[in-house]
Amino acid sequence: MANGVSFLLFILVWATGVIANCPRGYTQHGNSCYVINRVQASWAQASIYCHAIQAELVSIETKDEDTFLHNFLQNHGYANFDPPRFWVGGSDLLQEGEWTWTKTGSVIGSQGFSHWGPGQPDNGVEHLDEHCLELEAGHHWLWNDDDCEEFKHFICEKE
Repeated sequence: MANGVSFLLFILVWATGVIANCPRGYTQHGNSCYVINRVQASWAQASIYCHAIQAELVSIETKDEDTFLHNFLQNHGYANFDPPRFWVGGSDLLQEGEWTWTKTGSVIGSQGFSHWGPGQPDNGVEHLDEHCLELEAGHHWLWNDDDCEEFKHFICEKE
């Protein structure tokens, strides 16, 4: 009887997220919790949404984190989303050509890691209006700059 009560208590505590390291619906990797949002939004709207849930658009600061996100997106069906493109927390909105992570303000690549696709960031070559960072399945989840007003899915991260 005591084992059954203990098990039910464990399930109740787990279901409320008390002993879980991440809130329900999030996936843990290292010291961070990630949630992939099924809704689509502009980059600014995505950032506001993440803030509303006490998170930030994800900053991908290590190869390990990049590999984790690539594998997670690929292996959990996110490559089949329409469109299979996701906003993350990098931009050059503050200074053209200087890509920073909005969460920390650090320059992308200053820690020795970035994963831009070939020829990226290219600022849209023709229109010169690509200032926000995305991951796209069609480019094997390599980083790409795109128009911040485009509606895409997005990834939030919290410690």
